[in-house]
Amino acid sequence: MSMKSQELWEHQKLALRYALTSFETEGGYGLFMDMGTGKTRTAIEICRQVYNKEGKRLTTLIVSPLITLRNWKAEFLKFSKATEQDIVILDKSTKSKIKTLQEINTYGRIFITNYNGIIKKDFLEELLKLNPAVTIFDESHRAKNPRSQTTQACMRLTKQSRYTLNLSGTPILNSKLDIFSQMYLLDKGKRFGDNFFRFQRQYFYDKNASMPSHRHFPDWRENPNRSEELKEKINSICFSIKKQECITLPPFVVKDVLIGMSPEQEKAYSEMEETFISFLSSSECTAQLAVVKALRLQQIVSGHLPLDNGSMHNFDNTPREQALEEILSDITPQHKVLVWARFVENYETIRNVCAKLKIPYVEIHGGISKDNKFKNMDVFNADDSIRVCIGNQSSGGIGVNLTAASYSIYYSRDFSLEADLQSEARNYRAGSDIHEKITRINLITQDTIDELITKSLANKIKISESIFKQYAYKKRKKENP
Repeated sequence: MSMKSQELWEHQKLALRYALTSFETEGGYGLFMDMGTGKTRTAIEICRQVYNKEGKRLTTLIVSPLITLRNWKAEFLKFSKATEQDIVILDKSTKSKIKTLQEINTYGRIFITNYNGIIKKDFLEELLKLNPAVTIFDESHRAKNPRSQTTQACMRLTKQSRYTLNLSGTPILNSKLDIFSQMYLLDKGKRFGDNFFRFQRQYFYDKNASMPSHRHFPDWRENPNRSEELKEKINSICFSIKKQECITLPPFVVKDVLIGMSPEQEKAYSEMEETFISFLSSSECTAQLAVVKALRLQQIVSGHLPLDNGSMHNFDNTPREQALEEILSDITPQHKVLVWARFVENYETIRNVCAKLKIPYVEIHGGISKDNKFKNMDVFNADDSIRVCIGNQSSGGIGVNLTAASYSIYYSRDFSLEADLQSEARNYRAGSDIHEKITRINLITQDTIDELITKSLANKIKISESIFKQYAYKKRKKENP
C-alpha cells in the first residue's frame, strides 16, 4: 500500500525533531499544539520515524476520546504504510475487546481504544499484556486528575512503554496544576516527583487560605517566585504552539446577542433562584450539588423546566427561540452555521426552527451513532444544500472538522471550558481560511446564569467557584439592601 505524501508544516517539522530527540533521552514528549494545528499528523510522523529506526513497526497503543478512534485509523492509513489489518479499533464491549486481543497476533499492530474503556480492570490487564513500545494519549488532559481512575490506568500503561506521546490543545484548562499527571506520564516523575500535593505546595499557594473554614474553598494560584522554573520544566519536554503562530487564519469575531425571557420563564427563574440562594446557606450545600442545582437555572433560561414528577415543561415561543430564527433566516442564505446546545430538549427546538425556515440540517451529538456522526460531518462539508449542523459541545465538539461553517451559534452553553474550546475549534482551524472571517454568536440572557457562565469560561474560572461568589453576593445584598 503506497503512502500518500503531504509535506509537513514548518512547526510540525520542528515538533518532530524535538520529539525524536526527547525520545532518545527521556522516552516521552508532549505535543501541546492548538486544536487544528496538526497534532495527529505530527504524531503519526513521529511513529513512522521510530518504526524506521527500529526497522519494524512497533506495537503501538493509542488512547483517545471515543469519537476520534476512526479518525486515528483513517489518518494512519493515509500517512503511513499501515494497512487495514495492521490497525485494530477496540470500541465494543469489554468482553468483545478482550476476546479480540486474545485471538490475534498483537505484535507490531496499532491498537486504538478510548479512555472510558481502560478503566475496566479486565480490559486494562489485557492491554498491559500487549507491552506496547509506543503509547499515545490523545487529549491527554483527560488524565489531569491524579486521583482519577483514568489517570491511574494511564500511568500503568505508560510504565511499560519505551516511548510515550501526550497530545492536547488544552493541556492546562484551569491552572498549571493540570499539568502534573500529564508530565508524569512523560517522565515518570523526573521533573515534579510522584506526589501531587508536594508539587502543589512547591509551585502554588492558596489565595483563600485565610478564609474561615466553613466558607473556605481553595483558590490555588501560581507562585510567582517559582513560575519561571515551572515553565522551563514543562517546556523542556513539551512543544507548544497556537494556531495564530503557525497557520494563516481569518479574523475570529465574537458577538454576544442579549435576549430576555418570556413572563413564564421569568417567574420560574425567579422562584428557582430564590430556592437556590437558600440552598447555598444550608448545611447540605457542596460545590458539586451547587453546580447541579445551577444547571436547573440554565435549563429554564434555555427554554425548559424539569418538574418534580420527572417530566419536562417546555416554554413556548421564547425570546431565545425567536432570536435563533431571526439569525438563521439572515445568515443561512449565504453561510453555513453550527448551532451548539448542551440540552437534549434544545435539539428539538432548533430542529423546529430549521423546519419552519425550511433549512436542511444534520446533527452531531450523543443521540447520533459514531458512524453517522462522521457521515453527517462529510455531508455538511460537501453538500451545499445543508446549511445547519446541530451539535453538542461535549459529544460533537471533538475530533470533527466542520470548516464549511463560517458561523457558530451557542444556543446553550456547557459548563466545561474544554468542551467550549473544542467546539470552537471545529470550524476555526486549518482550512477555515476559505472564509473572510469566522463568527461566534453567544445567545445570552441578561442578569442570569448565562452571563456567569460566559464570564467564567472567558476567564478560565471554575463554574463552581463563580456560582458561590455570585450568589453569596446576591444573598448578602438581599439581606442588607
